[in-house]
Amino acid sequence: MSTPSPAEPPSRPQRPPKGPLRDGPEGAPDEPAEGPPEGPLTPRDGASDEGAGPEREHPADPAGASRNRRRLVLAVAAGVLVVAGVVLAVVLTGGGGGEAHTPESAAHEVPLQVDDWGGGYQRAEPYTDEELTELQLTPDCLILAPKARPGTRASFSRRVWVDGTRRTRFSAARVFEDEATARGFMEDYLATLDSCPERHFGQARWTGVHAAPVPKVTGFDQVLAEEGVQTVGATGGPLALPYVSVYGRDGDTVLSVFAQGDRGDADALRTLAGEKLQDLQKRLAAARKGQAAGVGAPGAGASG
Repeated sequence: MSTPSPAEPPSRPQRPPKGPLRDGPEGAPDEPAEGPPEGPLTPRDGASDEGAGPEREHPADPAGASRNRRRLVLAVAAGVLVVAGVVLAVVLTGGGGGEAHTPESAAHEVPLQVDDWGGGYQRAEPYTDEELTELQLTPDCLILAPKARPGTRASFSRRVWVDGTRRTRFSAARVFEDEATARGFMEDYLATLDSCPERHFGQARWTGVHAAPVPKVTGFDQVLAEEGVQTVGATGGPLALPYVSVYGRDGDTVLSVFAQGDRGDADALRTLAGEKLQDLQKRLAAARKGQAAGVGAPGAGASG
């Protein structure tokens, strides 16, 4: 996250990785796992019901009585199977219907969608990202994107462009196994803030990268901010695009906002990033309540 996406993002394999200098833009929606098929057990005892005749139920017919007993046993078993399936469905959905709500699903609900930014925005390409990577810096300030640290449960982000430009904004949620892992993530990000004022990824370059004043937000255990300027684009062209990146940790979850603008936009970008980080915190609180109640966060939908 700390490092912005290029003004004209390269193809997906070349785009800057995610993470605070370990987080970043983009993602792809989950593919739900498909469980075993549902339905009652179909008895098959080798005899056809058609034309069996009433004599099968006569007590003097041992073979008919035996078949009836088998049918009864199978019918009871089928009923038990159906009841068990209903109970399992209720347990998995957290109630009488709807989708299961977990920390992973909350990560998908929290990042802002296009309309949440207000007017004048459009979906970026790509729009979402759920890759479990983190940004890291080499000693010569090259940005890398290794696999996320152990204990990272989910990461999801949505990215938008300002209409008519490729000025980027994105928001993200990253959920960890526990609060200690989330705190370590923030500490590692803090260590990168002033270590490399000039950074590069492919042909893209950023300069003046430094820790910035944190926004006045509530509901977080820790907040960090970063600023810089992208001076070279992904294809080597000159740029002058300031950016602001903010991170807030709320328990075991880290939320982040990145906003890129034009020269002279720094103050407006700080304000925007702080406001949207606060919006994310409210959405996270709603999503957590939804985990207990079995309902989604307000504004969360299936639009990606």
